[in-house]
Formats: sequence, structure tokens, C-alpha cells
Amino acid sequence: MNYDPETGVFTAKQSRARTKVGKVLGTLRTDGYVQLMIDGKWHKAHRLAWFYVYGEWPKDHEGEAFRLQLDHINRDPKDNRIGNLREADYSQQNMNKAVGKRISQALREYSKTITYGCLRSTKAVSVHE
Repeated sequence: MNYDPETGVFTAKQSRARTKVGKVLGTLRTDGYVQLMIDGKWHKAHRLAWFYVYGEWPKDHEGEAFRLQLDHINRDPKDNRIGNLREADYSQQNMNKAVGKRISQALREYSKTITYGCLRSTKAVSVHE
């Protein structure tokens, strides 16, 4: 397959079965990310783009393999241009989320609901921007 760093699109390099040379590759997942199947295994397109350009998987600050944190700068998970991708730790990636999304995620993570019979108590955390 070929990858165009300016468009972020993967295309077929060879014809196979129903795939012609130059056909755009990838399937859109329900969470908005593009994925491609290679040797029977699904891979997220943004991770493959990074590997294609830099020849290695993203690294954390200590140089360890850190497979989970590649950030789309413009927050569009379908935009896999290399200029739109950056390595980010969990904190940096969360700072790039929409404010409303961060607040609702914080409330989900920090709200605790305890149910005792018919008595229900909820503990919640206020989130201020």
C-alpha cells in the first residue's frame, strides 16, 4: 500500500481481487477512526501513517514503546495527514478534547453512585474550566 502524508490517505499499490491500483483503502469505525486490515489484523490508520513516515511506533518521553497515545491535532480522527498527528501523553491528549467532552468525561469518571436498597446516594465532583 501507499501512504500520502499530505492527504493522509492510504491507497492500493497492487490490484487484488476487488481492489484496483490506486483505490483508497480503509474502513470507517463507529468511533470515527479509519482502520485497515493487514495480514488479517485491524490497524488504526493514524498509527500506520506514523509508522510509515517515521519507521517506528510512537514513543513516550523515556523512549519506551507507548502504543496508545497519538493525537489528532485538529480533533478529526479521520484526518490522518502526518502534519495533523503528534505524540501526546494522556494529559496532553485530554487537553486537546472539546471542553464539553472533557467535562462530561470527568463527571463520568469521578461520579460515584452507591445504591443501598431504595436509598440512593450520588457523589459528584464539580468541574470548572
